[in-house]
Amino acid sequence: MRPMLPRKRVSIRVMLSALMAVAGFLSSAAQAQSDAEFFSHEIRPIMERTCWNCHGEAIQSSGLDLSTREAALAGGNRGPAIVPGDAEASRLFRQLAGLEGPQMPLGVPLAEADIEKFRSWINDGAVWDAGPATTVAGNEFQAFATDVPASARDYWAFKLPEKVDIPAAGDFAHPIDSFLEDKRQEQGISPAPQADRLTLLRRAYLDLIGLPPTVEEAEEFLNDTAAGAWERVIDKLLASPHYGERWGRHWLDVARYADSDGYEQDVDRDNAWRYRDYVVNAFNSDKPYDHFITEQIAGDGLDETTHESRIATGFLRAGPRVNFREKDNPERRWDYLDDVVATVGRGVLGMTIQCARCHDHKFDPILQKDYYSMTAAIFGYVETDWPMLPDDQALKYLATTAEFDDRVSSIREEIRRIEQSYLTELKIERIRNEFPSDILEAVLIPEDERTDGQKLLAAQVLTLGVPRAQVDAAMSDEAKAQRETLRSLIEEVEGQRPEEPPMLEVVTDGDYRYTPDRAGGQRLRLS
Repeated sequence: MRPMLPRKRVSIRVMLSALMAVAGFLSSAAQAQSDAEFFSHEIRPIMERTCWNCHGEAIQSSGLDLSTREAALAGGNRGPAIVPGDAEASRLFRQLAGLEGPQMPLGVPLAEADIEKFRSWINDGAVWDAGPATTVAGNEFQAFATDVPASARDYWAFKLPEKVDIPAAGDFAHPIDSFLEDKRQEQGISPAPQADRLTLLRRAYLDLIGLPPTVEEAEEFLNDTAAGAWERVIDKLLASPHYGERWGRHWLDVARYADSDGYEQDVDRDNAWRYRDYVVNAFNSDKPYDHFITEQIAGDGLDETTHESRIATGFLRAGPRVNFREKDNPERRWDYLDDVVATVGRGVLGMTIQCARCHDHKFDPILQKDYYSMTAAIFGYVETDWPMLPDDQALKYLATTAEFDDRVSSIREEIRRIEQSYLTELKIERIRNEFPSDILEAVLIPEDERTDGQKLLAAQVLTLGVPRAQVDAAMSDEAKAQRETLRSLIEEVEGQRPEEPPMLEVVTDGDYRYTPDRAGGQRLRLS
């Protein structure tokens, strides 16, 4: 039997054990505090910037909430996100490191150093600080978005400007110079020497009109030694028509202006130049900015609508357009709407709204529901042409043109009816030679007897094109004669159509499904 230790020794052992326990507790507490600080300083900012936008209190994509340690341990639809002490087994780390599925966050993966911070944090037990995840506070954006992260609200662009005192950094006529001098002194930078008059003149010309001064203009300024010479040359440049050409081009870039549609058809826009001139003239006439924007977004709906305000709506339709079989492809309509929303967002609001087409915005305070609310607000618009005539004459011309369009359309429909049997036989022959038997069967079965799957197959393959030469070769002489008679009738009707006046490319209210075919569709129509 092991002898009992003397009471005094037992007391010492107990005391040492107690001291060791206390030391261990203090060490653990200090380590816990250190780990919490690591989370606060290193992990929390990253999660606030990336993770909590989609996995926070407001939104839990895939059922995953990363706003608290308990929620992260519980995980989402795919199981726990964190296994404390084992980063390699933690789904959060594996997604951030690109070890499992698409690397998160999508599109902007973390830097290697940040990924290593998550590895160390999880391996050390994934200690969380006591602070809650970022939640919406305040009501600055309540009218626009209610579930945006606080990091978006803290961005400088969404804060009200605050008036600050002008630095006492020298005696300058303009306060901006005082701010510049204050920063120069702070950075120990000496100002460049004052430019000579010829250099100043050249800079003014290039900045304001984009052209250097001529020899005569330079000599005139250098010889003008009277007071106000500089002010006079600036006024002269601002009054130059080249001023609007120089500075209007920057807004035309914002408006994604082009003289043709883009894409593979790239149809010319015969009257797009009117919008270009509108912008140039707006700068030259010093049009107020609020009027400038209002005319471009709603110029067709003002109390007093003019040709100028209608031309201004070209801003909304200046982007790339396919203009070929648009009504057969409704998704193109949504692309055009996205183009308009994106342009208004970037150019007018200074925000990248279009990201929210697919998800709540990751930075700007724009939710997906906000994006589709804006899209719904502009959905009922059409891109059309308006006669450059007094309104009563313009409406009369449009009504007359619509009558001629209907007459020509009915004749073209008759031509299609004559050609249709030949087209169908040629398509069936092609399907018989090039496609599997089940597709041929779907086409040959009467339409009212097809299954849903057969209807889909038939609809797809019966849109196949047939070369014009094959149609002409297959048609009977009688059918060709009938077609030629109808084509002659179209020429006769078109010859009676009133001459087209100058036209404006505008945007106005309407249903795009009932607008006339656009240029691309007209040029590529079979008949």
